[in-house]
Amino acid sequence: MLCRAACSTSRKLVPALGSLGSRQKHSLPDLQYDYGALEPYINAQIMQLHHSKHHAAYVNNLNVTEEK
Repeated sequence: MLCRAACSTSRKLVPALGSLGSRQKHSLPDLQYDYGALEPYINAQIMQLHHSKHHAAYVNNLNVTEEK
C-alpha cells in the first residue's frame, strides 16, 4: 500500500523534473575549517587529499551523470 502511494507520486514527478531545462553544474564547496583543524584525529594531508581529490571526483562524476 505504501509502495503504491510512493510509486504513483514518483510517476507524477518524473515528467515535471524533465521540464526543468538546463541544470546548473555542482561545484566543490570550500571547507568551513582548515584542513588541520581535526588533528590529531585526522591528519591535515589526509583531509586535503579527501577533499581536493576524492570529494572533487564525486562532484565531477555527479555532473557527468546528470549530463547524460
